[in-house]
Amino acid sequence: MMSAAILAVLLFLAAPLAGTNGGAHAQPPYPPAQAGCDVNGDSQETIQDALLIAQQVVGLISLDDASQDPADCNGSGDVSISDALLVAQKVVGLA
Repeated sequence: MMSAAILAVLLFLAAPLAGTNGGAHAQPPYPPAQAGCDVNGDSQETIQDALLIAQQVVGLISLDDASQDPADCNGSGDVSISDALLVAQKVVGLA
């Protein structure tokens, strides 16, 4: 199932990276997710929102106009896999 594979990749990317500084964890060079990254409109930022963004990026779905603004979580002006990663990191407590 494609959506399970996308979710697995997001969770892998959201895991902390092992650093070389005595086991310290390196943080990815992404800004924190902006408030309001609720793509599916359930009033919560969840892994479902990250999954919807990732599906949009790879062309599996097309988000409607109302979902486009919340999907741009890093404020770059366009929806990318970085937005999905930011939401996933926020959900697991890394952002």
